[in-house]
Amino acid sequence: MEDDSVANAAMSAEIGFIVPDWAYQGATLDGITNVMWAAYRFKDAVPPQPPKQLAVTQTTINAVSLSWQKPDTAADGDYPKYYIIKRNGMDAGVTSALTFTDKYLTAASLYDYAVYSVDDSSNVNKLPAVIEATTLADNAAPKIDQALTADLRTVEVVFTEAVSKATAEVAGNYTISGGVTVSSATLSATDSRCSWPPRRIPRARAIPSP
Repeated sequence: MEDDSVANAAMSAEIGFIVPDWAYQGATLDGITNVMWAAYRFKDAVPPQPPKQLAVTQTTINAVSLSWQKPDTAADGDYPKYYIIKRNGMDAGVTSALTFTDKYLTAASLYDYAVYSVDDSSNVNKLPAVIEATTLADNAAPKIDQALTADLRTVEVVFTEAVSKATAEVAGNYTISGGVTVSSATLSATDSRCSWPPRRIPRARAIPSP
């Protein structure tokens, strides 16, 4: 009869195999009763490639639109899952698309943009795609969108854009038809609404001239 220790030794083996995301190594089969194994998760540390052909597609007085193309595959075969956009070193937004519009900017201002690729393991490429963009100068005068009688002594106007406090609160910059003069003007916190208390209250609704 074969010695049990010999049989157990013959059945012992060192095995190692890899499955997706997990690796099992050093598993020792000792006879049929003892199984020892260790596992550890493989961490994806390979960053994606940066976006290609970053371009400024449109600028307005307060917005910049960017576009780019999907980069080549990284060394591990991954593509970016999404992109981080930074403006002047600060976070401007995140998108999974190949376009981005940065809004609420200042007219006639230069901005530096950097677009980073991020893969599904949150790896970020170190060297982003970079570009500069300048918003257009605001050469058009603001327009009045609405004129409302807030009460018997106040007319409120709503502009189509934010206006300067220095000029919006100058009473002489406004005229009202019907011989009504404006005694003062107060700009709201949103910089787009201004209230006028007229010196003479008209019988009809006060309508600012264009």
